[in-house]
Amino acid sequence: MPPEPCLIHAPAPACCDELAALLAYLELEPRLASTAGELLSALAREPGSLVLLWAEAVLPAATIVAAIREQDALSPIIVVGGVEAPDDRLVLLRGCQAWDVVPPPPDGLAALSVAARAALRHRSRVLGRFPVAGAPAVLPDGGGPSLTARELELLRWVAEGLGNREVGRRLSISEHTVRNGLARIYNKLGVQSRTQALAVARRLRLV
Repeated sequence: MPPEPCLIHAPAPACCDELAALLAYLELEPRLASTAGELLSALAREPGSLVLLWAEAVLPAATIVAAIREQDALSPIIVVGGVEAPDDRLVLLRGCQAWDVVPPPPDGLAALSVAARAALRHRSRVLGRFPVAGAPAVLPDGGGPSLTARELELLRWVAEGLGNREVGRRLSISEHTVRNGLARIYNKLGVQSRTQALAVARRLRLV
């Protein structure tokens, strides 16, 4: 099996030999993106990929993390360097949903290794919680919550671009019931918005 991509938004010197060796050990293939636009385009082609984001300050990093999270709710994002104040870390970890903030290599190589492994394990667990399109709505091994057939139907109408009112008409339910159903779907998928829910659903081939 070929290595999966690891998207890196960083200056070229950041990709040192130590980092290359770590990524090879983790069976990850580095893909460099010199701009935020290139990074988002690469993520559209490789959804769910691990992202390493070199940061010089919290605000531009937070802006990029938020843009990634809006496009792809599943990709683990590790912010490397540039963030030392505890409040700045909270902005990235809680506000923007980055996975971790670590020092840059070579000094931060051990922390990056631990964070990357944990992030990839978490992503694998999330992917394993839900059936693919056409599979039973309840996992046979009981390995965590999954979407019911009705929730899958609701989500697929949302993926067609329908608003809550129109979805309700198609399913013969009230708009209030649609909103409640979406809230349950968001909770099960671990997301906070319609866009994020669809990003995860497409990654999992639910829609």
